[in-house]
Amino acid sequence: MKYSLRFFCIMLLILAAGNVQAVHIKGGWMYYEYKGKDAAGDNLYTVVVKLYRDCAPPNPGQNDTQIAISFFDATSFGRIKNIIAQSSREYRLEKSTFSNCINPKPQVCYVILEYTGTVSLPSIPGGYIASFQRCCRINGIVNVQSPSNSFGNTYSIRMPGNEILNGVENSSPKFIEKDTVAVCYSSPIELDYSATDPDGDSLVYSFTSALTGASQSNPTPAQSDFPPFNEIPYQSSYSSNNPFGTSVVINQSTGIITGISPANTGEYVLSVAIREYRDGKFLAETRKELHVNVAACSIAAAQLPIRITSCDGYTVDFENLSTSPAINSYYWDFGVLNSNTDTSTLAKPTFTYPDTGVYVAKLVVNKNSTCIDSATSQVAVFPGFFPEFSFNGSCFANPFQFIDQSTTRYGVINSWRWDFGNLSSSSDTSIIKNPTYKYDQPATHIVTLLVTSNKGCSDTVTKQITVLDRPVLSMPFKDTLICSIDSLQLRAEGSGTFSWQPGTRMINSNTATPIVFPLQTTTYTVTLNDRGCIATDTVRVNVLDFITVNAGNDTTICLSDAIRLNPVSQGLQYLWTPSTWLDNASIKNPVATPFNPVNTFRVTVNLGKCQASDDITIRTVPYPVAKASADTAICFGDTILLRGSGSAIGAVYQWSPSNLVAFPNQVNTPAYPKSTTSFILNVFESFGCPKPGSDTVIVQVVPPLNVFAGNDTNIVIGQPLQLNAISNGTVFNWVPVTGMNNPSILNPLIVLNAGSIPENEITYTLQVSTAEGCITSDDIVVRLFNTLPSIFVPNAFTPNQDGRNDNIKPILAGMKGLIFFRIYNRYGQLIFDTRVQGKGWDGRVKGELQNSNAFVYHCQAEDYTGKRVERHGTFVLVR
Repeated sequence: MKYSLRFFCIMLLILAAGNVQAVHIKGGWMYYEYKGKDAAGDNLYTVVVKLYRDCAPPNPGQNDTQIAISFFDATSFGRIKNIIAQSSREYRLEKSTFSNCINPKPQVCYVILEYTGTVSLPSIPGGYIASFQRCCRINGIVNVQSPSNSFGNTYSIRMPGNEILNGVENSSPKFIEKDTVAVCYSSPIELDYSATDPDGDSLVYSFTSALTGASQSNPTPAQSDFPPFNEIPYQSSYSSNNPFGTSVVINQSTGIITGISPANTGEYVLSVAIREYRDGKFLAETRKELHVNVAACSIAAAQLPIRITSCDGYTVDFENLSTSPAINSYYWDFGVLNSNTDTSTLAKPTFTYPDTGVYVAKLVVNKNSTCIDSATSQVAVFPGFFPEFSFNGSCFANPFQFIDQSTTRYGVINSWRWDFGNLSSSSDTSIIKNPTYKYDQPATHIVTLLVTSNKGCSDTVTKQITVLDRPVLSMPFKDTLICSIDSLQLRAEGSGTFSWQPGTRMINSNTATPIVFPLQTTTYTVTLNDRGCIATDTVRVNVLDFITVNAGNDTTICLSDAIRLNPVSQGLQYLWTPSTWLDNASIKNPVATPFNPVNTFRVTVNLGKCQASDDITIRTVPYPVAKASADTAICFGDTILLRGSGSAIGAVYQWSPSNLVAFPNQVNTPAYPKSTTSFILNVFESFGCPKPGSDTVIVQVVPPLNVFAGNDTNIVIGQPLQLNAISNGTVFNWVPVTGMNNPSILNPLIVLNAGSIPENEITYTLQVSTAEGCITSDDIVVRLFNTLPSIFVPNAFTPNQDGRNDNIKPILAGMKGLIFFRIYNRYGQLIFDTRVQGKGWDGRVKGELQNSNAFVYHCQAEDYTGKRVERHGTFVLVR
């Protein structure tokens, strides 16, 4: 076979001095030339290996001066010989000119290391495999599993044997070295992997897998490992057939690779195989591998599919396959003749064609500017294409018949591609219209049909089929009853031929629906034969000479209740009379809702011609009468007396929830709910209806009232005081009303004058109530100073935790708020600072209670007129 050389990643060269240096191998390939016979009559070949290296300057001794090439029998894979190929040439491939529409300009450069050797090989039937191995690849290859630098390289080629080519006179194809092509991400590409053949043989190109070989521990082996060689593991979204993804293809005849490059930038392994044919006979295979760098550049291009086919409507979506940011404008002409409205300037337009047919759509990008480009695409509009198929078959012993039922409104369906979904077989496909396929074992398979039409329509349909080990045989019933004087039609369902046993006292024993008339209980066996697939099942026919029926015991229920009737009988048909009060008089277990005091129902039961009857009497009695007191409301924490009554003598009473009442079994009982509660009174009678009568009383519990009149405060003569009380009540009343503008609101305004209150102190009480009469209250003390607004600070305090004078704090008279209160020790150090009114110093510094001493305070506050008031002074801490 003729194998191309695989990409080399970062390869480790172990120098004689022991230094390890990295060589960045970018791929390669090999070829051979037939030179005639040597003196011994063997075939003489010149073998050339070309390694691609990056263009970075190599360190001294970094390039191999010679390499080892191994030759194997292509049939047995046995090693034949090894040769040494010497370095024969070194040259450079570099792209130096770029289109102005590529931005930025990527670097595309390779150094070619060429090695040449000579080998003599005798003619053998299967020919030879030649290979050269080297480690290792670079890390971070996009389409190779990580870490990619753990995989080596094998470069291989196949040489034909004399069973293929008499005389073995053949030279391999030579790839044309057009490798300096710039590849930008998400852009149109065209890579030329074509070759010339000195013998004029036919060449067929395809993507192929890169091969691994050598290792980090032995990067330059003296000989190659034995074939077959392992394929490199690709990342999940890539494969040997899709090294750039599904948007890139190779032309089998020319070796030209076209499509849209991947969106991810970086190095990609790309390997191409050439299959060589002469007179229609396969000869050998040559391979070329190269690292292609997808660069972070863009190309302003118009790229459209060759053909767009719309088979499901007249509306077609259009999109440029190139996503280059260098594209600034779009101009679409959708190809409708004699129309000036079939254009668009959108990046992704949608157009509805007026009729069926084939149109030529054109895209121009960057029209009337630099980097202009254009592309056309045939648009075939032929709606009404529907793939469909049916199948017939059941078990794996027989072939399944598949029938194409696809339809098309335009043209004709001209190809079929079936995949029968047998994962254990590689030959489970067909290209005929209505194929048959025989599965090898029972399983569930996904069958896919791909159909195309001569108008270019293509679509697939998939269906799940179940392959059984026997035909599907079902029985509507497996056990039944008949009367000895009756006949019965049995029934089986399935596809195939039926037979029943025993056949005595049976009519049509070879059909799916025979008629039997047994005189005693009999089990019948049915056999279904579907073209050799066999399934069996049974049905038991129980034979009775007569039947009986017991309608059930007479009973009493509460008036308006329903009861389900449960007769006991072997019969199959039922009829109840009278039908009044019954939901269905023709079933075995109807529901009765009688309203008469006494109700008698008769049931007549049939099993074919056998019949029996029986009666059941149902009496009704009214529910007990229960009466609870009216709904009411109470205040939180109060108790209420629940009252009830009943209509029955000797009635039994029951209140629920029982945990919220004092006496749950008394007709009248105290209750103490904490929240709104529904209390249910159940009344039971000692005779008659076994169910209770019920009534409910709802006790609404008014939530607890919250009231806060405010913190005690100080004011001066003539200072308005706005009270800021808080409450969830609805009715408010303040007492006394001295100096108050409105005692019936939550937050009245107070102004006190000299002599208006005795002893210059007054206590106001806020009383709050609800509409239900719930009441609560709170007080606030207001002290009146006969001075101007001022700040008062005591001259001593005793922080001994006796509850008196334990803190020192400013007393604000006529003040709107405190600005700050600060305390300093005798050294001038700040030891306390607050801006919270009412907060004082407890005599501690960092948690330590201070000794008796004198301290200095500084206080500022704002009076009710907005004026700032300031006080300085001293006080004594006494212990």
